[in-house]
Amino acid sequence: MTEPCGDMLEQITDLVQGALPPGRIDTVRGHLDTCPACRAWYEVIIADGRRMNAYVASHDETVARIEANVMETINRQANEERICSRRLKMGSDFLKVTLAAAVILIAAIIGRGYYIMQDRQAHVQVAVSDPEPDTPASAALPGPVAVGTPGLPPTPAPPVAELIAPDDPTDAPQTADEALIAAAVAQEPSAAAPPGMAALPLKLPKPMFVGTPTNISVPNLQKPLGKPRPPFYAPAGCVNLAAGKPVSSSDDMPIIGELDMITDGDKEAADGSYVELGPFLQHVTVDLEEQCEIFAVLVWHYHKQARVYFDVIVQIADDADFITNVKTIFNNDIDNSAGLGIGKDMHYVETNEGKLIDAKGTMGRFVRFYSSGSNANDLNNYIEVEVWGRPASKAADAPKTEKPAEQPVQQEPPKAGGLAPLPLKLPKPMFVGTPTNISVPNLQKPLGKPRPAFYAPAGAVNLAAGKPVSSTDDMPIIGELDMITDGDKEAADGSYVELGPFLQHVTIDLEQQAEIYAVLVWHYHKQARVYFDVIVQTADDADFITNVQTLFNNDIDNSAGLGIGKDMHYVETNEGKLIDAKAVKGRYVRFYSNGSNANDLNNYIEVEVWGKPIKQ
Repeated sequence: MTEPCGDMLEQITDLVQGALPPGRIDTVRGHLDTCPACRAWYEVIIADGRRMNAYVASHDETVARIEANVMETINRQANEERICSRRLKMGSDFLKVTLAAAVILIAAIIGRGYYIMQDRQAHVQVAVSDPEPDTPASAALPGPVAVGTPGLPPTPAPPVAELIAPDDPTDAPQTADEALIAAAVAQEPSAAAPPGMAALPLKLPKPMFVGTPTNISVPNLQKPLGKPRPPFYAPAGCVNLAAGKPVSSSDDMPIIGELDMITDGDKEAADGSYVELGPFLQHVTVDLEEQCEIFAVLVWHYHKQARVYFDVIVQIADDADFITNVKTIFNNDIDNSAGLGIGKDMHYVETNEGKLIDAKGTMGRFVRFYSSGSNANDLNNYIEVEVWGRPASKAADAPKTEKPAEQPVQQEPPKAGGLAPLPLKLPKPMFVGTPTNISVPNLQKPLGKPRPAFYAPAGAVNLAAGKPVSSTDDMPIIGELDMITDGDKEAADGSYVELGPFLQHVTIDLEQQAEIYAVLVWHYHKQARVYFDVIVQTADDADFITNVQTLFNNDIDNSAGLGIGKDMHYVETNEGKLIDAKAVKGRYVRFYSNGSNANDLNNYIEVEVWGKPIKQ
């Protein structure tokens, strides 16, 4: 049995204030979900709390000035060791008067705020009281409630006649309680759903803070909407595809919580409900376990406090490595510090509503969420993510609706002559941003977006995988030479080789003649380094005498003795350096380097040589 709206008002107030008994919370929240009038009253209470906070905050400067004066008086009297007892007594009296004034002023501020709240509550209590028998509901209404900020002229609410159209019964509230509450709080009319569409049935957690802090200094920060987020419409029948689905992360051992909590349905910001990942750039990936049509994505990072998270990027892909059909649906990285391109979206303050992102019917199976700390600290938090859509199998059978036009799947366009993009697997990024303190001549500017696909004849493979490696330094300082072709491109400790100082080289024996289309080298991308005299050559023999071809050379002063190069210095990243080999033929590939801007040593994490063997 549904409880009358009049019985709910005090319980709604207790809910906002955190004073409602736990056994009543679900009942009251359920009523709010079904009663627009009480939901509006709930929003008015929250709005009043914000006004109260703003009013008290407006006197912070005055209170702080009084506190400073009091402390100054205390310090002055403590330092005057030779003051006579009479003057000491006078100073003590002055201190008492000052403290009393401070108390009176603070009490006045709080009292005025309390009066405002009581006045508002009195209006609404009168509005929801039962009218006298045989008295029209409109006659029982008090005067319109004044809504405004304390200290400013109030803005009258619209007359009841404007809120309830007598000649349109569909617009009138269904009960007297709802009619009276609707008169007390102005509601925005809800838009009708387009044909075949329905509002997503989002369940929001309770708010954990009131108001938007004024001390958040973040560039490109989105202004608060100032009202509840409007409904989001999607094709009828959409569900939260992420519920209970597996989650992986760049940090597989969270500082707090477990990764499966990110899709467990608990969106509250209480302790024990969130996951905390390590610092700097991290990501979590949700596997929907099948191809889906995705219309909206929501993410709650941490709404217990008003925080702004940086480099928030959301991508959708067909594969777990995010190589095929990668689509970016949100990016607020303002300086390409995540290495995924400069985003056009804005920073935003975390609230209990979460961040809703329009996915526009994008197809994919995996959804990835990046972040790089917040204005509070360098750690990354996730409470919950939701992915609203429908499985692709159901999407194919669904009737056509007037939903927004789907964006075309951004697959790599086919190339003439049987070309295909190289299936490169990139390691995770290990540093954030492009350092501004690297002073190196002829330095290549960052691309500002992911490197485009590289096309080669279909069927090309990494010919260097597992092949033998030799070097001018056959006893590396760190690691073993065979690690350079072992497939491990991560920049973790134990994954790289460190050679001695000055000019050194490593040589890969492909063990047969090959047609080479591309060469990639990762020196050391754990830090933003620039390696000098990077030269890549191919040859038919191990001594590099026959058919020597230089593919890349950024030696600007011929310090390596192999000629002055025309290529540019570059900053190491997780993408590695890709060099177009232009189908050169050879068996051996040699990589030179001559230290870096960090030190004189030479590092190699991995090299790849993409091509096809030449059949003898």
